[in-house]
Amino acid sequence: GANAMASGGTSVSWAKALDNHVKVGDSFLTYIGEQDAELGARWGTKWEEVAEEQACAQDIFAYLATYLAETHRIAAGNKSQGQLYDQSTADAVWSGLIHNTKK
Repeated sequence: GANAMASGGTSVSWAKALDNHVKVGDSFLTYIGEQDAELGARWGTKWEEVAEEQACAQDIFAYLATYLAETHRIAAGNKSQGQLYDQSTADAVWSGLIHNTKK
């Protein structure tokens, strides 16, 4: 719930998770820019710089969900590197990125 999110906000692991989420968001935007120049121009290349009106639109999160489920590979140096996320991890990253846009 909201309390878990708030209490986790100061922990090192939470900060590390959010940093990782932002990196995934950036890689998503790079991928989108390569696939669709119009969306790339609209959304940019840095997750934390996505314009508020874009971050509030449903389509960016629909594309993000598909990217997390079907395209993004776990970075080298991590457990399960090169594999797709499992459902719970994809969901956590997706939720983290939504949370990040609402700051």
